[in-house]
Amino acid sequence: MILFRIIYIWKDKHIMKKFSFIHCGDLHLGCQQFNEPERFFDFMNSFNYIVEYAAAKKVNYFLIAGDLFHHRNINASTLGLTMDILRKLKEAGIETIAIEGNHDKAFYVDEESWMSFLNRQGYFKLLKPYYENGKLKLLPYDGNKGNYIKRDGLIITGLGYLGATTWQRLEEVFPEFDTHEDFSVLLLHAAVDKLIGMDMAGVRKESLEKFHDRVDYIALGHIHSRQETDGFIYNPGAPESVHIDEVRKNQEKGFYHVIVENGEKNVEFIPSTRRKICYFNINLSAIKKPDEAVLKVIHELSEFDFEEYDRPLVQVNLFGNIPFNSFAIDINDIVEKVRSSCSCLAVEVLNNTNISQDSTLGDITSFDRKSVERSVISQMIGESRPDLLCMEEELVNLILNIRDWSLSGVDDKEIVNEIERLIDMVSLAEAAASKEEETNEN
Repeated sequence: MILFRIIYIWKDKHIMKKFSFIHCGDLHLGCQQFNEPERFFDFMNSFNYIVEYAAAKKVNYFLIAGDLFHHRNINASTLGLTMDILRKLKEAGIETIAIEGNHDKAFYVDEESWMSFLNRQGYFKLLKPYYENGKLKLLPYDGNKGNYIKRDGLIITGLGYLGATTWQRLEEVFPEFDTHEDFSVLLLHAAVDKLIGMDMAGVRKESLEKFHDRVDYIALGHIHSRQETDGFIYNPGAPESVHIDEVRKNQEKGFYHVIVENGEKNVEFIPSTRRKICYFNINLSAIKKPDEAVLKVIHELSEFDFEEYDRPLVQVNLFGNIPFNSFAIDINDIVEKVRSSCSCLAVEVLNNTNISQDSTLGDITSFDRKSVERSVISQMIGESRPDLLCMEEELVNLILNIRDWSLSGVDDKEIVNEIERLIDMVSLAEAAASKEEETNEN
């Protein structure tokens, strides 16, 4: 009877275990957007805010879901400031656990990434994919390698960035996720559902939903705006704006503070501190000469109080039909005039005048750069290779993706594999077209 009471009390304590963690990602430390030194510190300050929040709330764990750095090869200033901030977590007794994103991975010629270096220096525990006989397997973290950590009442599994093979790798490793009483967290650097086809790490929601009975919280990174799915899949977004378009449609960005008690989680989204971005859509249809463009822009912006936002970033979208070549507008002159007359840190001017408006683009005043790019590329394919219009979407995706992948640090091998796959599809399309021509001739 006494033994039964001891066991019962121990089990009850185990169930009553309470802990908390921060989930953040896509910090992109080292990014110096627009070549502005202040932007370098904006990203550092945003990360520091999250760390100080974690220390103030006395959380137990701090999870980084990839892309801690903006570049694979970082400079001394980036490394030094990052270590200074991470040291605050160590001093607060907070266990930090991280995975690599596509921006963090080592170059082929390097033996280890800077994330691995920080792991060896004890700043965090880096969980990385482990393969056995070519298949992804679960392996306990031993300080050097491994992809899961088990604590009292908690299991954290980190699979990092799996690229184009994400869904296949999840299928391989799924059987190893057992049902258990511990609270289970899966750290993954991947995009979900709506970004399939536009991203090398895209995974369908169904691939993650099957983990619902085995994982309590899927902590994602990679996409720079907040996403939540089915009450257990969370992506907080990048705390700072890596690209100036990221908050154009009021997308939220921040991090999560999660408290787990009695196996139940309470997830609170905390908005991050970041530099304000101001967007302006300016219709130039009324102007007659190129030099009138800058006057129109300055007039429109003069009515806005920039002082209220402490040197924000500014994006100006020029649209409308003008009676001369749109390239005659001096964009550099507009940028310089806006910077000198308005209290802002950096200016980006988009010249979308004389762009044909059709149903595919919608309202040009709610400018979507990707829609314009896709429309222009589609027109080029139709004019130069109408025989390939049957696979127009795939070709447009590939052209845009190659650019984005190159900028975001995707492995060259993965890019080549995707190009080869499209080449095979093009060959099949050409063969089908040739066969159809022969049939028609006969």
